[in-house]
Amino acid sequence: MRRVYVWQLAKALIAFESAECDCRDACQRGLRDAPLPSDRIKDWVAAMLAICERHCEAVELSTARARIDNAGLSLGLDCGITFDQLRMDIKVLRDAIETDLFDRRFVFVPKAKAPIHDKFPLAWGEIWEQFP
Repeated sequence: MRRVYVWQLAKALIAFESAECDCRDACQRGLRDAPLPSDRIKDWVAAMLAICERHCEAVELSTARARIDNAGLSLGLDCGITFDQLRMDIKVLRDAIETDLFDRRFVFVPKAKAPIHDKFPLAWGEIWEQFP
């Protein structure tokens, strides 16, 4: 059992959707092939990507992790990326996350039962570790 803050992943998805819209707007203003400013890459996109990467690892979103690690999104941020390239990369990454999430299960624990749930690993830790 793992504690996962699903709301943070949801916020990352919302941030990606917002970034995709911003890039689409920039493309419509004629900046399609203009490079994204380096400060915006560092402060905005790289920060979102780092948060997303951490959560993709936590909930085993393998397609999304592969997209981040192997498909060049990180490389594009290091070498420069246009508004249109970023828009497409974000769309593909968001689609990969949503596809990976399709077969994941998350459990809601009511506030009143949360303290009991939080003690679960202490009592059942050794048993839980026996499951693959």
